[in-house]
Amino acid sequence: RPGQQQPPGSSSSSKGPAAPGVTSQQPQPPQPGGGGAAVPTSTGAAGDARSAASSQQHKASSSTHRDHATIVVDPLTHLPRAAAKGSGTPGGRSRRSRTTTTADLSSSIHPAVAALGVKYAAGTVDGSNERCVAMLAAFRDAVRDYRCPADAVPARDLDKRYLKPLIQYLVDCRPHSVSMGAAIRHLRGVVSRLGPDKSEHEARAAFFDAVEAFVRERIVLPGRVIGDLGADKIRDGDVVAVFGNSTSLDAVRAVLRAKALRGLPTTTTTPPQKSAASPRQQQHRCRFRVVVVDARPQLRGVALLHELHALGVPTTYVHLRAVDYALRECDAVLLGAEAVFSNGAALADAGSAALAATATKRNIPVLVCCETYKFHNKVHLDSLSSNELGDPDDLVEEPRWGSSSSASGGADGARGAGPPPPPHASDDDARAPTVLHLRFDLTPCKHITAIITEHGLVPPTSSAVLIREMELNSVAAPDRDS
Repeated sequence: RPGQQQPPGSSSSSKGPAAPGVTSQQPQPPQPGGGGAAVPTSTGAAGDARSAASSQQHKASSSTHRDHATIVVDPLTHLPRAAAKGSGTPGGRSRRSRTTTTADLSSSIHPAVAALGVKYAAGTVDGSNERCVAMLAAFRDAVRDYRCPADAVPARDLDKRYLKPLIQYLVDCRPHSVSMGAAIRHLRGVVSRLGPDKSEHEARAAFFDAVEAFVRERIVLPGRVIGDLGADKIRDGDVVAVFGNSTSLDAVRAVLRAKALRGLPTTTTTPPQKSAASPRQQQHRCRFRVVVVDARPQLRGVALLHELHALGVPTTYVHLRAVDYALRECDAVLLGAEAVFSNGAALADAGSAALAATATKRNIPVLVCCETYKFHNKVHLDSLSSNELGDPDDLVEEPRWGSSSSASGGADGARGAGPPPPPHASDDDARAPTVLHLRFDLTPCKHITAIITEHGLVPPTSSAVLIREMELNSVAAPDRDS
């Protein structure tokens, strides 16, 4: 009680009340005949305080563990995902873009651009050059129908009110590539430099001239120059490996075509492209061989295989899983690229990095064919910072897994029906695996020997210098025109 003195030997403290849940106990009276003083039991106040503190610490740690367990951070949430098959709606959306539905196809979106956006989302139009050329063609059709309001400046109205929604719609359908971004910046720069005194007809004509000049000077002519430069690096008797499962093979095709046509006889009457020689006769004239490395799920290398056969080039077709064996006889590796960054890394279709790393291990030079308008001043260190997620069903094809002919090697199905398809992550079973389909990967600078551009062969470490020179030239170009 207050004011009462605590007896000596008591376990309670005078500094304050005991901790919650701690019961102070009085010492036990001596046993008869014991003759000794009272001994406190092991369940005293100090032991109870330690046990209570440890219990509270365990509860706090367990609650913290539960909180951390419920927070799952997915490192792929920022990547745009492919549209579901048969949905009919654009699905490749970026993190910053709004959700695009059929209700967004208002009258402000030109029909040519709307149709192109659906093709982007479905993957019908793929590849950096193909997507860029198709976008420029759609913009040309849209600007042909452009009408400026009476109270607006044609140059500003064409850029801000008319072109900007069209660009945003295409980005909502699928994030634009580096090549498309370069074309968009070029066109908007041309339109923004038009004076306010320019009429609607003059603004439209300047836009058409800019589109034609960009396609001719940045895509068509550089492809021809890259073809000639790459053909000079292929010697007679060389075996060249090409990654065929790529959407950026325009420059690589130009190199192989230029080298193949050099072995054909040239006359003034019959050009090499219209030679009447059969593919078997042309194979004796071609003095180099190509190994086409392909990979699932698209298997785009089959189309390249047919093109090389039509040119009479001796070709070997292998899959990526057998690339280590196929590279034993190769002398060089040719790769296409979606983009080249300032640190010398190249972004290309998934599988290119594996082929380049295997070639580097065997001391085989790796040449990347890329136009300079695909160079970007960003720095990428991995494949997850900027990528796209493909349709998981492309990797897991149920008809192939369950068909008897594919499993047994024949139509009779004598060896069984094959293994069942793997479960999808969308199933009710939480243990179902997640199917990850990355469209691109990043080839580091250390696995690239040189980059073939229209300005010549550039080491990957000089990519930043080339990008800076191109930026200076683009800034000085309007001054020269004025």
